[in-house]
Amino acid sequence: MDGEFKKMKNDIYDKTKFFLVSLIICLAFSVPAWGADYTIKGTGTNVGGVDSLIAWTFLTNSGDDAEAAWVSKVLKDDVTIEYKIDVESPDWMKTNELDSVYAYFLEDDPEYYIIKVGAGTPYSHFLFENLDNYSYAVMNLIMLSGIEIKNIGKVSHISALNGTPDSPPVPEPATMILVGFGLLGLARMGRSKKISK
Repeated sequence: MDGEFKKMKNDIYDKTKFFLVSLIICLAFSVPAWGADYTIKGTGTNVGGVDSLIAWTFLTNSGDDAEAAWVSKVLKDDVTIEYKIDVESPDWMKTNELDSVYAYFLEDDPEYYIIKVGAGTPYSHFLFENLDNYSYAVMNLIMLSGIEIKNIGKVSHISALNGTPDSPPVPEPATMILVGFGLLGLARMGRSKKISK
Protein backbone atom coordinates (compact mmCIF):
# COMPACT_ATOMS: atom_id res chain seq x y z
CA MET A 1 0.00 0.00 0.00
CA ASP A 2 2.84 2.35 0.89
CA GLY A 3 4.51 1.72 -2.49
CA GLU A 4 1.30 2.56 -4.42
CA PHE A 5 0.86 5.78 -2.48
CA LYS A 6 4.48 6.78 -3.20
CA LYS A 7 4.05 5.96 -6.90
CA MET A 8 0.82 7.99 -7.08
CA LYS A 9 2.47 10.90 -5.26
CA ASN A 10 5.47 10.85 -7.65
CA ASP A 11 3.13 10.63 -10.65
CA ILE A 12 1.18 13.68 -9.48
CA TYR A 13 4.45 15.51 -8.81
CA ASP A 14 5.75 14.69 -12.33
CA LYS A 15 2.51 15.81 -14.00
CA THR A 16 2.44 19.04 -11.97
CA LYS A 17 6.09 19.76 -12.78
CA PHE A 18 5.50 19.13 -16.51
CA PHE A 19 2.42 21.38 -16.46
CA LEU A 20 4.22 24.22 -14.69
CA VAL A 21 7.28 24.07 -16.96
CA SER A 22 5.01 24.05 -20.05
CA LEU A 23 3.01 26.97 -18.65
CA ILE A 24 6.16 29.02 -17.97
CA ILE A 25 7.51 28.35 -21.46
CA CYS A 26 4.17 29.29 -23.06
CA LEU A 27 3.93 32.48 -21.03
CA ALA A 28 7.50 33.41 -21.92
CA PHE A 29 6.60 33.27 -25.62
CA SER A 30 3.31 35.10 -25.09
CA VAL A 31 4.57 38.05 -23.03
CA PRO A 32 6.06 39.94 -26.01
CA ALA A 33 2.64 39.90 -27.66
CA TRP A 34 1.02 41.39 -24.55
CA GLY A 35 3.44 44.30 -24.35
CA ALA A 36 3.49 45.05 -28.07
CA ASP A 37 1.83 48.48 -27.97
CA TYR A 38 3.98 51.52 -28.64
CA THR A 39 3.36 55.14 -27.67
CA ILE A 40 4.66 58.30 -29.31
CA LYS A 41 7.26 60.28 -27.40
CA GLY A 42 5.91 63.51 -26.02
CA THR A 43 2.21 62.84 -26.66
CA GLY A 44 1.83 59.30 -25.32
CA THR A 45 -0.52 58.44 -28.22
CA ASN A 46 -0.93 54.66 -28.52
CA VAL A 47 -0.06 53.60 -32.08
CA GLY A 48 -0.45 49.84 -31.54
CA GLY A 49 2.13 47.22 -32.43
CA VAL A 50 4.72 47.11 -35.18
CA ASP A 51 3.11 46.41 -38.56
CA SER A 52 3.93 43.14 -40.32
CA LEU A 53 6.61 43.24 -42.98
CA ILE A 54 5.26 41.05 -45.79
CA ALA A 55 7.77 41.47 -48.62
CA TRP A 56 10.69 43.57 -49.86
CA THR A 57 12.30 44.11 -53.23
CA PHE A 58 14.39 46.44 -55.34
CA LEU A 59 12.36 48.26 -58.01
CA THR A 60 14.17 50.39 -60.56
CA ASN A 61 10.93 52.28 -61.21
CA SER A 62 9.00 53.58 -58.21
CA GLY A 63 6.00 54.83 -60.17
CA ASP A 64 2.46 53.96 -59.07
CA ASP A 65 2.01 51.29 -61.76
CA ALA A 66 5.28 49.50 -60.92
CA GLU A 67 4.55 49.53 -57.18
CA ALA A 68 0.95 48.35 -57.66
CA ALA A 69 2.09 45.54 -60.00
CA TRP A 70 4.64 44.31 -57.46
CA VAL A 71 2.13 44.38 -54.58
CA SER A 72 -0.54 42.67 -56.72
CA LYS A 73 1.94 39.89 -57.46
CA VAL A 74 2.83 39.50 -53.76
CA LEU A 75 -0.77 39.58 -52.48
CA LYS A 76 -2.19 37.69 -55.49
CA ASP A 77 -4.90 40.33 -55.75
CA ASP A 78 -5.46 43.51 -57.75
CA VAL A 79 -4.55 46.55 -55.69
CA THR A 80 -4.53 50.24 -56.36
CA ILE A 81 -2.44 52.93 -54.79
CA GLU A 82 -4.84 55.14 -52.86
CA TYR A 83 -2.36 57.94 -52.21
CA LYS A 84 1.34 58.65 -51.93
CA ILE A 85 2.99 60.75 -49.23
CA ASP A 86 6.42 62.30 -49.64
CA VAL A 87 8.03 61.85 -46.24
CA GLU A 88 10.40 64.15 -44.43
CA SER A 89 12.34 62.55 -41.57
CA PRO A 90 10.93 64.99 -38.94
CA ASP A 91 7.44 63.68 -39.81
CA TRP A 92 8.31 60.29 -38.28
CA MET A 93 7.57 60.08 -34.56
CA LYS A 94 9.84 58.08 -32.28
CA THR A 95 8.22 55.76 -29.75
CA ASN A 96 8.88 55.67 -26.02
CA GLU A 97 9.53 51.96 -25.90
CA LEU A 98 12.23 51.35 -28.55
CA ASP A 99 14.56 53.77 -30.32
CA SER A 100 14.29 51.76 -33.55
CA VAL A 101 10.45 51.92 -33.72
CA TYR A 102 8.87 54.90 -35.48
CA ALA A 103 5.28 55.84 -36.28
CA TYR A 104 3.82 57.94 -39.08
CA PHE A 105 0.23 59.21 -39.24
CA LEU A 106 -1.68 57.88 -42.28
CA GLU A 107 -4.70 59.64 -43.77
CA ASP A 108 -7.20 56.93 -44.67
CA ASP A 109 -6.40 53.81 -42.63
CA PRO A 110 -4.99 51.66 -45.47
CA GLU A 111 -4.83 47.88 -45.18
CA TYR A 112 -1.32 47.87 -46.64
CA TYR A 113 1.40 50.39 -47.30
CA ILE A 114 4.78 50.53 -49.01
CA ILE A 115 7.81 52.26 -47.55
CA LYS A 116 10.16 53.44 -50.32
CA VAL A 117 13.74 54.17 -49.30
CA GLY A 118 16.46 56.01 -51.16
CA ALA A 119 19.94 54.89 -52.09
CA GLY A 120 22.24 53.11 -49.71
CA THR A 121 20.12 50.06 -48.92
CA PRO A 122 19.99 46.78 -50.88
CA TYR A 123 16.18 46.96 -51.15
CA SER A 124 14.11 49.93 -52.24
CA HIS A 125 10.54 48.91 -51.35
CA PHE A 126 9.09 47.31 -48.22
CA LEU A 127 5.45 46.11 -48.11
CA PHE A 128 3.70 46.19 -44.73
CA GLU A 129 0.31 44.99 -43.55
CA ASN A 130 -1.19 47.72 -41.38
CA LEU A 131 -2.12 46.19 -38.00
CA ASP A 132 -3.65 47.30 -34.71
CA ASN A 133 -4.02 51.06 -35.17
CA TYR A 134 -4.67 51.62 -38.89
CA SER A 135 -4.15 55.36 -38.50
CA TYR A 136 -0.41 54.88 -38.10
CA ALA A 137 2.36 53.19 -40.03
CA VAL A 138 4.45 51.63 -37.25
CA MET A 139 7.84 50.38 -38.36
CA ASN A 140 10.88 48.93 -36.65
CA LEU A 141 14.05 49.98 -38.47
CA ILE A 142 15.62 46.64 -37.60
CA MET A 143 12.85 44.61 -39.25
CA LEU A 144 14.41 41.24 -39.97
CA SER A 145 17.87 39.78 -39.79
CA GLY A 146 19.91 41.33 -42.59
CA ILE A 147 17.08 43.55 -43.84
CA GLU A 148 17.12 46.96 -42.28
CA ILE A 149 16.68 50.63 -42.99
CA LYS A 150 19.66 52.14 -41.21
CA ASN A 151 18.31 55.69 -41.07
CA ILE A 152 14.72 56.96 -40.94
CA GLY A 153 15.89 59.86 -43.13
CA LYS A 154 16.31 57.36 -46.00
CA VAL A 155 12.52 56.94 -46.32
CA SER A 156 11.44 58.71 -49.50
CA HIS A 157 7.69 58.12 -49.57
CA ILE A 158 4.83 55.98 -48.32
CA SER A 159 2.31 54.52 -50.78
CA ALA A 160 -0.99 53.55 -49.16
CA LEU A 161 -3.06 50.85 -50.82
CA ASN A 162 -6.00 48.59 -50.23
CA GLY A 163 -6.48 44.95 -51.14
CA THR A 164 -6.89 41.56 -49.56
CA PRO A 165 -4.55 38.62 -50.02
CA ASP A 166 -5.88 35.31 -51.40
CA SER A 167 -3.89 33.22 -48.96
CA PRO A 168 -4.60 33.11 -45.22
CA PRO A 169 -2.09 34.84 -42.94
CA VAL A 170 0.87 32.80 -41.72
CA PRO A 171 0.65 32.10 -37.97
CA GLU A 172 3.31 33.78 -35.87
CA PRO A 173 6.03 31.50 -34.41
CA ALA A 174 4.83 31.93 -30.81
CA THR A 175 1.38 30.60 -31.76
CA MET A 176 2.92 27.56 -33.42
CA ILE A 177 5.05 26.90 -30.33
CA LEU A 178 1.98 27.13 -28.08
CA VAL A 179 0.11 24.65 -30.30
CA GLY A 180 3.14 22.34 -30.22
CA PHE A 181 3.31 22.40 -26.43
CA GLY A 182 -0.42 21.70 -26.23
CA LEU A 183 -0.01 18.66 -28.47
CA LEU A 184 2.98 17.46 -26.43
CA GLY A 185 0.94 17.78 -23.24
CA LEU A 186 -1.93 15.78 -24.73
CA ALA A 187 0.47 13.09 -25.94
CA ARG A 188 2.10 12.86 -22.50
CA MET A 189 -1.25 12.58 -20.77
CA GLY A 190 -2.35 9.86 -23.19
CA ARG A 191 0.89 7.98 -22.69
CA SER A 192 0.69 8.17 -18.89
CA LYS A 193 -2.90 6.84 -18.95
CA LYS A 194 -1.80 3.97 -21.21
CA ILE A 195 1.11 3.11 -18.91
CA SER A 196 -1.02 3.22 -15.74
CA LYS A 197 -3.57 0.71 -17.17
